[in-house]
Amino acid sequence: MNRRADFDCIVVGGGMVGLAVAALIAREERLRDWRVALLEPDPPRRLREDETDLRVSALSRASERILAAVGAWPAIAPRAGCYSEMVVWDAAGTPDGPDALRFSAAETGEPDLGHIAENTRIQSALLDSPALHKVTRLATRLEALDCAGERPGLVLEDGRELSCELLVGADGGGSRTRELAGIGRAGWDYGQTAVVAHLVAEGPHRETAWQRFLPSGPVALLPLFDGRVSLVWTTTQAESAELVDAPAEHFNDRVTAATDRVLGSLQLQGARAAFPLAVRHARQYVRRGLALAGDA
Repeated sequence: MNRRADFDCIVVGGGMVGLAVAALIAREERLRDWRVALLEPDPPRRLREDETDLRVSALSRASERILAAVGAWPAIAPRAGCYSEMVVWDAAGTPDGPDALRFSAAETGEPDLGHIAENTRIQSALLDSPALHKVTRLATRLEALDCAGERPGLVLEDGRELSCELLVGADGGGSRTRELAGIGRAGWDYGQTAVVAHLVAEGPHRETAWQRFLPSGPVALLPLFDGRVSLVWTTTQAESAELVDAPAEHFNDRVTAATDRVLGSLQLQGARAAFPLAVRHARQYVRRGLALAGDA
């Protein structure tokens, strides 16, 4: 090669996955000489202390270790809802019946099964990771990509042209990195939509994740740090529209009935949202000088 690349690694995408990848590479002792850049045009959204993000993620013990390794976990932990138990049952059964599935952290020797945390707060904690201090931030978009040469060549929206030894596309399901690399994808729509909301429950969630399988799809109650629960109700597109538009009292009644009153009466607190569900797989995840991560 005639000249050195501008960066050893460029990560495209500043969401949870892209930030985690950049931070992990930057802190890796064996890669301490690497020049790493993060390409993300949109400034991060920071939540106020009294705000709660509707979108949450279930963080496994392995995810917690990753976040701890890059110094992000201490900022996440105070607002992460721990769950040590999980109970799953069918519409024809009951949560305390013989056919219900129960999972316990005690059986694994771990202190818990995981945590439920707000996506935006995870992203904020990763943004503040000490591991990112040595990462160059590029606040622009990827305009063009050439993967035909010895190394990936990027043209950015601001006119800069850069090269790198490794390009990581972590820019979500509509990944421009994947599209510009000419990598197709396969998949299908489920014909279902996930309705999400935060609820106040009559009874304590007991640090338990509850999931009931209905004929139209599963409905889950996930424990939040402040005693509330996060609802994720996967159902038909028609029913999801009804649930989002229904008066709060009607919505409360339907959610309470759908969850078998496992936590008693449920009361909506705040907004509701709905997200269509689909499965997608890239035709390739890795090729020379290029890797796709997360939803990309």
